[in-house]
Parts: sequence; C-alpha cells; structure tokens
Amino acid sequence: MGPADVDRVAALSALVLLGSTVSCSEPSRAEPPHRAEPDGGAAPVRPSLAVEPPGALVHEARERHRHDGETYLLHRFRIPLDLVQIDVVDMEMRRDLGAVLEERRAALVINGGYYGTDSRPEGLVIVGDRTLSPLLARIGGGVVTIARGRAEQRAAADFRPAPGIELAIQCSPALVVRGGAAIARHGEQTASRTALCIRDGGRGLDVYVANVEPSRGRAGPTLYTFSRELQAEGCEEALNLDGGPSSGFAWRGPQGVITEPPRRGIRHAVVFTIAD
Repeated sequence: MGPADVDRVAALSALVLLGSTVSCSEPSRAEPPHRAEPDGGAAPVRPSLAVEPPGALVHEARERHRHDGETYLLHRFRIPLDLVQIDVVDMEMRRDLGAVLEERRAALVINGGYYGTDSRPEGLVIVGDRTLSPLLARIGGGVVTIARGRAEQRAAADFRPAPGIELAIQCSPALVVRGGAAIARHGEQTASRTALCIRDGGRGLDVYVANVEPSRGRAGPTLYTFSRELQAEGCEEALNLDGGPSSGFAWRGPQGVITEPPRRGIRHAVVFTIAD
C-alpha cells in the first residue's frame, strides 16, 4: 500500500496519522495499558495437522469476527530470534513472495514497509552494514531493530543507529507502545494488515498478518481494532508495516508452503531463515 492509500486510512481514522509525501502516518499518543478483549472475538486456534520441529517458526491462525459480521484470519508467526537470520530483499514491485521463499530457502517471507508513487522505498531500512533506505522524518512512526538476539522499538524521532544492528525497519503507525494501544480513535477504514510485535522484554518477536482472500474484499480490521488485538495478544511494542493490497506472506510449514501474496507489487520483503 503506497502513501496515497495511507491518506485514505488517515482520513477515516480521524487524523490519527500524520501525512507524508503521499502520506504515510504517525501514531497518536499511546493510551495506558488496557487488556480488554478487542472488538469482535476469536475462534479457537485452528489445530495443526503436524507438529513443528523444535526451534521452528511456529504459526497459528485464528478467525476474528468484526462487529459488522465480517470475518478475517489473524495469523501469528512466532520468530525464534536466537535461531533466525533476517534479510530484506528488493521485490522490484513483484508479488511472488513464494518465489523468494524458495530462492532463499526461508521459513517466512512477509511484505515490508512503505513505498512512494515513484516505487522507491520510504522509511529507514538497515540490514547489517547496508542501509537500503534512509530515515524519513515525515513518516514518523517507529523503528523496530533487532540486534544480538533482542528486538526493540523506538520512536523514529529518537532513533540513533548503534553497532551490531542486524535489522532496522521504519514504518507507521506504532500500534502498541510500552504495553498500551497507541491508536486512540476508532476509524472506519478496514484493510489487510501486517505488523511486528515485540514481547518478553525484547526476547520475543512475532509477526502478525490480518489477511483476507482477495474475493472477500477489505474485510480486515481497522487500525484501532488491530492495535487492541495486538495488545491483547501480549505485544509490549508493535509496529504497523505496509498493509491493504501490499499485505502478504509466504510460510514454509510442516504441511508444505502456504502463500497469501500481496494483491499488488511491493518494494521490500522481509525474509526470515532458520540458521543451519
């Protein structure tokens, strides 16, 4: 989803987000921690027909019910930070995350952050000693970093690069800050969404994808609901990545590869590979 798409999200979210060139967004002030169940409810986790081996990237999917009767799947991928290698690849505005999964022999590939109308990435992306895209102040939001097996989120305005960073990615808005839902108002715009969730004091990282089949339309959550879902899931910090038609994943599970490709081309994909 490019910045123009985010404009529509921002307008219908009561200006919770700040605009960018084509307007990526910045979160409103975080609320105090609140553990109530978000709008709708969760059906039981769908049982797996096979058990992931120890140290594997574990997946769960739950059906979520919106107040208007629509449903969507909330996917959670639990990342073993002590075993995973993380990279960012240029998709060159392609959609086929499954091809990247096979080329890289990866466990999981997800969409990355925003890009502009010129298809250039918008927001900081660092992988090891490579800066793929610089910090973009007008996007605001947050920066998630991974270094020495620990994940951390900082406000983009406060971010300073430090030695040992394996990954840094900027996007907007921050959905959970210091354990509190960071979207203050209930907008009406629904969409498929992708987010990074930090838990256990930075020792845990989850990827969440609230996704729908293209034939079902825009039946995902609002940003307001998504932030509260992630808070209820135990996220201490969470950062929204690109969403809408850009949201997607490819996962190598115990029963084979499952893909939910973006509905249009994306700039960056984040690749998680289990180290040998």
